[in-house]
Amino acid sequence: KALIDGVSCGVFWAIWKGNRVEAHTALLGNCRGMRAIKVTKAAIQWVFSHTQAEAVDSFAWSDSPAVKWFCRAVGLNEGRTEKWPNTRHGNPVNITYYYLSREAH
Repeated sequence: KALIDGVSCGVFWAIWKGNRVEAHTALLGNCRGMRAIKVTKAAIQWVFSHTQAEAVDSFAWSDSPAVKWFCRAVGLNEGRTEKWPNTRHGNPVNITYYYLSREAH
């Protein structure tokens, strides 16, 4: 659960993928812009402080430029981009993977 000044502002969820954690957000309207960046950076810090994860990973679809921007804004590095074999809303898309290693953190 994500909190800002004790007020709920959304949730984070993490999925173990081997020795890495794939992270995702679902933030509410009261958590946008710099507030969203601050609380997400804190969540990434929590992962590295409370787990042995070697990295935090996420991804963004090519039709979601705001997600790409957000991944970079919270400190994730852009990795590989691949053509996705399926469509989203009937349109072909690529997927770009983002990561932050424990060492780089």
